[in-house]
Amino acid sequence: MANGEPSQVEERDLTSTEERRPHLGGAALLGHLNGAPKKVNGAGEAVGPGDKQLFDIIETIPVMAWTMLPDGSNAFANRRWAEYCGLSAQDTVGSGWQAAIHPGDAEQYLHKSRESLATGEPFEGEARFRCAADGEYRWFLGRAVPLRDDQGNILRWYKILTDIEDRKRAEALLAGENRILEMVAKGESLPYILDCLCLLVEEHTRDALTAILLVEDGRLRHVGKPSLPPAYVEAVEGKIAVGPKVGSCGPAAYFARQVIVSDITTDPSFDELRDAVRLFPSLRAVWSTPIMSSEGKVIGTFAMYYSEPRSPSPRDQEIIEQITHLAGVAIQRAHLDRDLTVREAKIRRLVDANIIGIFIWEVEGGILEANDAFLRIMGYDREDLAAGRLRCTELMPQEWLEGDVQRGPEYVRTGRLHPFEKEFFRKDGSRVPVLIGLADFEESGRQGVAFVLDLTERKRAEDELRASEELKRRIIESSRDCIKVLDLDGNLLFMSSGGQRLLEIDNIQTYLNACWVDFWQPEDRPKISEAIAAARAGGIGKFQAFCPSAKGAPRWWDVITTPICNADGHPEQLLSVSRDITESKQAEAEAHEGERRYREVQMELAHANRVAAMGQLTASIAHEVKQPIAATVANARAALRFLDAPTVDLDEVRQILNDMLKDGNRAGEVVSRIQDLIKKAPPRRDRLNINEAIRELLELTRSAAVKNSVSIHAELANGLPIVHGDRVQLQQVLLNLIINAIEAMSGLGEGPRELLVSSGTIEPGGVLVRVRDSGPGLEPSMRDRVFESFYTTKPSGLGLGLSICRSIVEAHGGRLWASPTDPQGAVFQFTIPVVEGR
Repeated sequence: MANGEPSQVEERDLTSTEERRPHLGGAALLGHLNGAPKKVNGAGEAVGPGDKQLFDIIETIPVMAWTMLPDGSNAFANRRWAEYCGLSAQDTVGSGWQAAIHPGDAEQYLHKSRESLATGEPFEGEARFRCAADGEYRWFLGRAVPLRDDQGNILRWYKILTDIEDRKRAEALLAGENRILEMVAKGESLPYILDCLCLLVEEHTRDALTAILLVEDGRLRHVGKPSLPPAYVEAVEGKIAVGPKVGSCGPAAYFARQVIVSDITTDPSFDELRDAVRLFPSLRAVWSTPIMSSEGKVIGTFAMYYSEPRSPSPRDQEIIEQITHLAGVAIQRAHLDRDLTVREAKIRRLVDANIIGIFIWEVEGGILEANDAFLRIMGYDREDLAAGRLRCTELMPQEWLEGDVQRGPEYVRTGRLHPFEKEFFRKDGSRVPVLIGLADFEESGRQGVAFVLDLTERKRAEDELRASEELKRRIIESSRDCIKVLDLDGNLLFMSSGGQRLLEIDNIQTYLNACWVDFWQPEDRPKISEAIAAARAGGIGKFQAFCPSAKGAPRWWDVITTPICNADGHPEQLLSVSRDITESKQAEAEAHEGERRYREVQMELAHANRVAAMGQLTASIAHEVKQPIAATVANARAALRFLDAPTVDLDEVRQILNDMLKDGNRAGEVVSRIQDLIKKAPPRRDRLNINEAIRELLELTRSAAVKNSVSIHAELANGLPIVHGDRVQLQQVLLNLIINAIEAMSGLGEGPRELLVSSGTIEPGGVLVRVRDSGPGLEPSMRDRVFESFYTTKPSGLGLGLSICRSIVEAHGGRLWASPTDPQGAVFQFTIPVVEGR
């Protein structure tokens, strides 16, 4: 500009649509006036050097500025005017600027302008001017002041337009808010208030439809919906749950935060609502904001719907914040009114239900009103009440008046008295115990309401309870058990006198409030603590332990500890009953000693039985031992001959020595098995392969079977499960059964003598062993008696073998029985349980 060339400066300004657009402003130095640069404004008017600074200011200030001639015609408008209105310099000159004013505001605005021109007074007026960018009108405040010469003549007018759109909107919104608050104060219906609230928003936002939804039983229901398509509302009603997925209002209420769906066509949260959305074809964007109560609870949502994808501006957020606050106030007021109505109805039902007596009194002592329950308690009727025959002072016995006087200061200070007990006179002169509470109706305390509860039944129940408690006390005191009450930490609170005698306690005070666990022996204290914990948790704690009396007498106790619960079912104390079982413990110890001695005798008999059985196998055992020894001797002689030969074949000698080693080991195994069967040792329970035990025993009895012309066969099932038992004892059972079978078949004449030993499984979870012979079999009378002690069919038998065998099998948890076979012979079989978790 300094060199006189035209210049263009790009500026940016915020319009009502929040968009930024370029603005071009320019000036040209066209000539000189009076020897100084001369500037020409947009109207072609020459501007002297004295006006240059003013001209530059007007061009750059962030408002629309004009200069007008004394007659009011426009002489100059700055660049912001041209940018906003879209009117060129030529269009603006004179009265051309009036094309930008709103037709509804033009007459009033121009009238005020003409008055100002006529009087020369500064001008101020409001009107809406059109924005060329979007065609929308915004409110502006126009102000104009005159420039005068020394004689007071107006040379020109300077005018500015200030954007007051936000202020006008805020004023209109505030007025609308005041109307809504007036509706709330008047108690208008909530749907009507919320409809008006929605319409208020729609008046102050562009292209928006709105709705307010309330949270009810986990779902959202439309209440304010003045402009929504009814078909859409009907389609979605009941489908919008307070949850994280469906729509925008459900998540907004669920997360208690605003949810913006800028374009529902691409947002998955509306997948389940597509059918309903088709009934609202113009819907593209929706913003949902939670409505909060004063306690911070979500009570509803405010939704704004748009026909094009968009997100909220700061202005939108301000409106949303104001509206959700107003909606919250309206909803809470409606809820309060509803709750008040419900509460009043409940109070009326309480009065009319006659559950308790209620009467209204005055300070002079008269009773103004009373319900039927009070009249029934007092024995009066409505006629007595209407005649004024009920007076508070006459209902009270003299001895209760002193207590009323003492309560006077509290009543004066608080306007109420908490329920207390007293007595009233009935109409017939009898007394009735009551619980009464009082409250003022007003600050003056001239009237109030009283609530009266008849305590006759309760007093009777209390008397019965006292009698019952006395009976319980006598029962406890007469009990031969030690009865105690503990606190939840296990401290002793009470002990019956019978318990004190059992424990030989002379002064119970020294034991009270002490920890009950410490009364017991150290090794027993963990289980006593567990019993207390079980009772404290609401269960039953049981244990038996030794605890001597206070004077050292030995005592064994059987103890049960249970909770003493309050009305809510929660433990508040513990009841422990200890029974003296010293005598039974002594008897039990004696029984255990007898059982131990019985087991020892039984083990001795079992050992004797094994020794006797082994005695019957002497020849067979001798053969089993002599055979490998003879082979060893023969091999030793052969080895010596080989060593005496001229040439020694070391391989032959080595083979002979290996054979000697095998025969020696074989003889050792035979002797070891015999030792295991004969030695006296306590029973053992080991994991046992029953087939291995059977094979070992068949090796020992094979020679005895051959001697008696008995052929032994074994059918042992593969893959048998492992059993849990004593190897020696189970082999003793098998040994007895095999010897008995061989002896039974030794007396047969012609015919086969066959012995079959087999194994297998049975259900559930057991192994079965059978010993079957082809002997004479069992008579029916014998079948039931063969397992009896001292019953035998042998001339030299003791009758203990099978009895011992059955005891051994049953001690292992199995069963032993016998039965005949067809056409002859007998089978003895027994079962053994398998090891669990194999």
